[in-house]
Amino acid sequence: MLSSQYTAPVAAALLLSFVAWLVSFCLKWRRHRAKYRHLPCPPHDFWWGHLKTVGTAQREMPPGFHYHALMSYIGEKYNMPPVFYLDLWPISNSFMLVHDPDVASQITQAKSLPKHPVNSKVLGPLTGSHSVVTAEGQEWKMLRSILNPGFSTQYLSTLVPLLVRHGLVFKDRIYNYASTGEVFPIQETATALTIDVIGEVVLGKNFDSQRQPNELAMHFQKAVSWAGPSLDIISWNLSKPFKWWHCLQQDRIIESMIRERHAETRSTNSAGTKAAVDLFLQAYREEKMGTSGKIGSRADELDPEFMLLARNNVKTLLLGGHDTTSSTIAYTVALLSEPQNAHELARIRAEHDAVFGPDPSRAATMLLSDPRLLNNLPLTTAAVKESMRLFPAASTTRMTLPNHPVQTVTFRGDQQLPLAGEQIWVAHYGFGQRADLWLEPRKFVLDRFVPGSGHPQPKDAWRPFEKGPRGCLGLELAMMELRLVLVLLCREFDFEIAYAEDAPRAPPEHGVAGGRGYQIIEFAAKPVGHMPVRVRRRTSKVQ
Repeated sequence: MLSSQYTAPVAAALLLSFVAWLVSFCLKWRRHRAKYRHLPCPPHDFWWGHLKTVGTAQREMPPGFHYHALMSYIGEKYNMPPVFYLDLWPISNSFMLVHDPDVASQITQAKSLPKHPVNSKVLGPLTGSHSVVTAEGQEWKMLRSILNPGFSTQYLSTLVPLLVRHGLVFKDRIYNYASTGEVFPIQETATALTIDVIGEVVLGKNFDSQRQPNELAMHFQKAVSWAGPSLDIISWNLSKPFKWWHCLQQDRIIESMIRERHAETRSTNSAGTKAAVDLFLQAYREEKMGTSGKIGSRADELDPEFMLLARNNVKTLLLGGHDTTSSTIAYTVALLSEPQNAHELARIRAEHDAVFGPDPSRAATMLLSDPRLLNNLPLTTAAVKESMRLFPAASTTRMTLPNHPVQTVTFRGDQQLPLAGEQIWVAHYGFGQRADLWLEPRKFVLDRFVPGSGHPQPKDAWRPFEKGPRGCLGLELAMMELRLVLVLLCREFDFEIAYAEDAPRAPPEHGVAGGRGYQIIEFAAKPVGHMPVRVRRRTSKVQ
């Protein structure tokens, strides 16, 4: 044992260090809490900040209630302006909540602020590093330039036959459910459709997961289902090992597909297609051997750095291209099925009759003959947009840095609000709830998005794909897919939302079916229970 002549100085040094740390922490605590004294925020507690505020709001909502809807609820409860702060330090990040179009424009359009590190924290386990969604600066520009040709409007117009082919399989599945009368989760059913579409767009492969189990599709769905618990902003969770294992299996399968695709295109001396994997392989070959077109040994093997980049961006596109779209399909079908929206559904059916003729079964054939018809559907497009206004599937979070030229934003003309130290959350859900932007915002009204209807179009208020240079790469593909689904379903089926009568309910304005169909966190914002529905076939008007 150490003698007292040694232990006493050591103990004193440790005590002094602890006291110094404690004093420093207390000063930091005081400075941090004082920051919110003059900022727009709910009632603020010196000890708890807004942790109790968020905890109380969570207890007032049903299980799993999505945080973006919770933030809107808190804003309404405390009569907050459309930009306000929540101090969740030291348990979580502190937030600047943005539900204001002008402020959002300053953050993502006028000066596109960097993504907050939470994006990498949340997406990293699912997509890996060097993803087009999380990358910044020159790396992001390089990735976006590689991928842009595969998502151009001109190229996507050539994919209508692909969309129709997968859409008809989806319609057949709905027919089967109509025949049995069973309740089924339409969001989960739509996920098989959307992952088949994005799989072919990105990898040039038909997963055919609508008709048979597909290993890669299964691992994506399992990883996403485990992602939900990991997004809790104020608690720890035990989901990481499960999510990690499914992501590891994705890596194995996708790397094998990339190598296979590389071998196929090399053996035929072909540049491949505009599938994302081929665009990456083309960029790789150009880097390795120049643009002369000569095949050299240096390009025989895919180096680890390239494989990491290609694999992780393929994962990113597969993830982003199926999850949010299937959620929007579910909510659009649900909203159109509600009795109070029957008139709007009738208008859409009339539009489909006018464009495709009275026989619904001919719509697919007509689209194959003239894909441009998919762009002649203003009411159908409005239904998709109105659904996404009410139930957006995603948001964006940004930050500023000490050396960044933007340290404040201008709010309501003259108020300067600080950005430093905040997770800036442009929460799309809150935009759609604002009565000063939208007349009767909780109602489903197609004319909000119909040109010439007389409804005001608040600038930058509809942004479910986000705006600015970091806007969603797959916007056009998603809109095409969503319009097609409505064309194939609306005239042939009647849907009924089928939550149990005693199912947990959010306030009615935050969900369909009287609040039972609220949004939960499962990577994207999804309907709780994946939107259970019943469906029946309609009697054709064609004689």
